[in-house]
Amino acid sequence: MMIEFYGLPGSGKTTAARKKAEAEDFQIIKIRSNKELFFYNLAFLFKNPAFFLKTFFKILRNSKTPRIFYYKLMNSFFHYNAKYMKAGRYKRAILDQSFFQNILSIFDRVLSEDELRAIVKSFPKPDGLIVFDLPEEERQRRVKERGYLGRETLGEDASRWEAIMRGNHELFLKILEGEKNLNFKIIRD
Repeated sequence: MMIEFYGLPGSGKTTAARKKAEAEDFQIIKIRSNKELFFYNLAFLFKNPAFFLKTFFKILRNSKTPRIFYYKLMNSFFHYNAKYMKAGRYKRAILDQSFFQNILSIFDRVLSEDELRAIVKSFPKPDGLIVFDLPEEERQRRVKERGYLGRETLGEDASRWEAIMRGNHELFLKILEGEKNLNFKIIRD
C-alpha cells in the first residue's frame, strides 16, 4: 500500500506522515544517496518513459533560470521518481510529497482546469492520496513558526510563487470532486 501526502507548505504533511508511520507501521520513503537516486530514476525511466520525458520538459518550460531548473529537477523530479519506485519495495509506504506535489512545485503560473485535469490524469497513482487543506491563517502561522517557505534562497519572489501555489491548490481541490480514479481523503484541521 502506497500513500502519498499532498498540500501547501506548512499544512502538516511531514508531521502527519511521521505520526502515521509510527502508529500504523508505515515506512516513510526517503532517498539516502546519489546511487539510490540514479538507480531508481533509471528504473522509473524504463517503466514510465513518456511520463518521465513529458515531466522533464514541463520543468524545463517552467524554469526561468538555470538555478530554478536545477532545484525543480532535483527536488520535484528526480527525488519524486526515485521515491515512487523505492516505495514499491515496501508493503506499507508513505510518500511525503511526490507527483501530486508537482501541482504546487513546478508551474510558474496558475493552470487552466483542462490543463490540470490532464496533468492529474497522467500521474502514477498511489493507493491513497491524503490532501491537506488547512485554513490559510493556520497554515501561514505554521510557515512563520518554522521560519521558511521553500524557495526564498533561489531569489524567486516568494509571494508570487505562493499565490501561484494557492491558485493551483484551489483548482486541484475543485477538480478532485469529480475524480473517479483516485482514492483520496481531504484533511482540513
